Amino acid sequence: MTDTSRKQAAPCGAWTSPITAAVVAAGATPLSQVMLDGGDVFWLAGRASEGGRNTLLRFARGQVEELTPAPINVRTRVHEYGGGAVLVADSHIWFSNFADNTIYRLDRAGGNAPVPVSAGGDERWADFVLDRARRRLVGVREVHSGASTYPDNTLCALGADGTQTVLVDGNDFYSSPRISPDGRHIAWLSWDHPRMPWQGTELWLAEIAGDGTLLDGRLVAGGTEEAIVQPEWSPDGTLYFVSDRSGWWNLYRYEHGVVHAVCPREAEFGLPHWTFGNSMYGFRSATEIVCAYIEEGVSRLARLDVASGELTPIATPYEEIRDVRVEGDTVALLGGAPTLAAEIARIDLATGTRDVLARSIENLPDVGYLSVPQSIRYPSKGGRTAYAFYYPPTNRDFMPQPGELPPLMVIGHGG
Repeated sequence: MTDTSRKQAAPCGAWTSPITAAVVAAGATPLSQVMLDGGDVFWLAGRASEGGRNTLLRFARGQVEELTPAPINVRTRVHEYGGGAVLVADSHIWFSNFADNTIYRLDRAGGNAPVPVSAGGDERWADFVLDRARRRLVGVREVHSGASTYPDNTLCALGADGTQTVLVDGNDFYSSPRISPDGRHIAWLSWDHPRMPWQGTELWLAEIAGDGTLLDGRLVAGGTEEAIVQPEWSPDGTLYFVSDRSGWWNLYRYEHGVVHAVCPREAEFGLPHWTFGNSMYGFRSATEIVCAYIEEGVSRLARLDVASGELTPIATPYEEIRDVRVEGDTVALLGGAPTLAAEIARIDLATGTRDVLARSIENLPDVGYLSVPQSIRYPSKGGRTAYAFYYPPTNRDFMPQPGELPPLMVIGHGG
């Protein structure tokens, strides 16, 4: 219960607060695209003082180091909103540099200058993965030639020598190429105008031939009325994905030609595909997934038994979780809460310990000045239910005058 004995009654709008325009304008450090590889945690951080440049950071051996100093800007504009601009795999790092649209390869151990591996110019690349068996990258290539109203999107392979091979074309958009652990199959998503990826996408699967081309492409799930996000391969080679076919974004697996629901629940296990590289789940083993899901607008972290569909909660202080990456007993993620700025955290599942590696804001105002939202629902058109967060007026020093109703500001998403 709020202690009002020390609060002063004053008209709403006349309260003083340490959260000034200058504090808001100072902003935060945007954190994104968390990755986990070989025990090291990687992420992108925006540098407001450098024109918003994105740089790649790594936490290893107890310290944070910058891997892409200025003027490198790790960013892509594929599908305009970008994302998926960096890949860490084995002994190398590949990233897209915003200034020239070129993919560069960087030695993970450091000491060498980045080496260009793509042509740049009118080409943009995103969401690339490593095809180890063929020593190449496979990603989404977007060409802006000016010869067409729309850019040309394809799934394309990029060899170490810069050779490019178009693997799939014909659709307006592609995302999420994922190669099976044995290197023999590839899955991907595609969709066409005028659909947005949260309205309808298709999940495809094909065999990778010896010469690197694709064979026997077949539609696994999806269509104009089903949206699919984040296809992933489990360690045993089973294909998983998130679909909204039930009305909720739930986890499914494709096995022996049949789609099975893994954990039916009125919750969202996926995020809208605004950008590439989103991840809400990862595999601890072939039988266990670590996932984030959203209920009543609040994120939760859990372990999921893929055989029983049982969720076991993992305690965290976060109410918004994304960029979940899993490697054995280690989980890395981006988490935040109403009174906790977004931060990169590493969780040890064996011990339950949580280490904070980076924060978007180092010094938050006193929590007594921060409004904690309340999840509400209300009836909408067509018998539907709409959801919202209500932020009550909050100030540890003030309260409304008796009988006063504070003004209500309603903010809706125009998209």
